[in-house]
Amino acid sequence: MKLPYSRKNSFFLSTGTLVPTLIFCFLFCFSLFVSSIHSLASETCAPVDFSLPRTTTVTESGCFFSKATGAEVKYSVTFPAGYKGEKESKIPYAFFLHGRGGSENQFQQFGGEQAVDRYAKSGKTPFLVIALDEPKHSYWKNGPKNEFGTLNMITEDAISHFDQQLPGGPRDRKSRAIFGISMGGHGAMFATQKRPNLFSQLYSISPVFRSEESLEPQDRAAFGSGKEFQRNDPYSLAKERNQKDRSSLSVERFHIEIGKDDGFLRDGSNTAEYLQHLQTEFGDDQVEMHYPGGHDGSYWKHALLRSIQFLGDGFAQLEETSDNRQVREKIQDCLGVLDWNNFEEKEIFQFFSQYLEFIKQ
Repeated sequence: MKLPYSRKNSFFLSTGTLVPTLIFCFLFCFSLFVSSIHSLASETCAPVDFSLPRTTTVTESGCFFSKATGAEVKYSVTFPAGYKGEKESKIPYAFFLHGRGGSENQFQQFGGEQAVDRYAKSGKTPFLVIALDEPKHSYWKNGPKNEFGTLNMITEDAISHFDQQLPGGPRDRKSRAIFGISMGGHGAMFATQKRPNLFSQLYSISPVFRSEESLEPQDRAAFGSGKEFQRNDPYSLAKERNQKDRSSLSVERFHIEIGKDDGFLRDGSNTAEYLQHLQTEFGDDQVEMHYPGGHDGSYWKHALLRSIQFLGDGFAQLEETSDNRQVREKIQDCLGVLDWNNFEEKEIFQFFSQYLEFIKQ
């Protein structure tokens, strides 16, 4: 017998089946939406192609996924004119860290590309500048409870990514530098303090250092308080190293500069005190506070020119030092296998004279 239609026996309107059906449909549609978003993000997050030559100085954008932050990281790479692509098996690179409110485009925004172009055309050692993006207020730190993971993003994920992408494979410490502006200058110094074996050079422009009391509200999560603050504060770390009769900075080559009119030198933060501490320790040729200018783009444009010059010259010196070391080792090997009976006394004396002149270099 066919039952008459009613709310009670209707399949579609029964409370026993309607709710589960709607929930299933919602979850199914939501999963498709998330999948499409993830797929779209994967398609747009692509690395820069380092295998192709660049005839002119150019900046290109890329992206990689960071395990440390659990998110995609945007970056830009400034290639010097004459970059040889796959043949660039030894070209060094420098990470650039932007300031508050900036992005991976800040290096280019303040004339970084022009600075690289000018240096490349001078005929000196070329190198890449890789500007990383950090949209959070982490001051380029992991955070007291690793809630940001930004330091590990730089020192683990970014290095791993570019070791895989660059022609010639992984780079060693002498082929890697780090520099930055304002919050990025702070972050660059902090990175070399926490991971001293990763970078051979540091250049910090207009770094900002705050006391625990003068922290901005949005920055407190990155620093923490008490002992956590001390572990995340470069000045506290420097004083701790000094107490152990160690220098404040362990990086091989470094330079720090800030404009003499920079407001952070007079705002009651730790900026002036820490920089004066470093100036006393290392001298005003490495810690400069005399250039005219403030905490702004017009100052940073000139500072970037100086930073590129410093880093490029440093890469050249470190490469030459490494090459000399290899030659010296080969000569020392030869000294042990040569049959000196085949040489006249005058020739032996001349050889050692030339060898001694070489090892003085």
